[in-house]
Amino acid sequence: MSRRRRRRRAAGQRRAIVERPGREPGVRPEDVLISVVETGAENWSFGNGEAQLAR
Repeated sequence: MSRRRRRRRAAGQRRAIVERPGREPGVRPEDVLISVVETGAENWSFGNGEAQLAR
């Protein structure tokens, strides 16, 4: 996927994230903070203290 396409997709996802709280319970979009940090598979654990994706 091209970098430009990823940026457009990410922008669309951010807009979608702030729309629902804007409708209910009425949170203003400018009051929503979104932080995305990409990490490697070895940093993910879905239980038991194991990094299942790093196998």
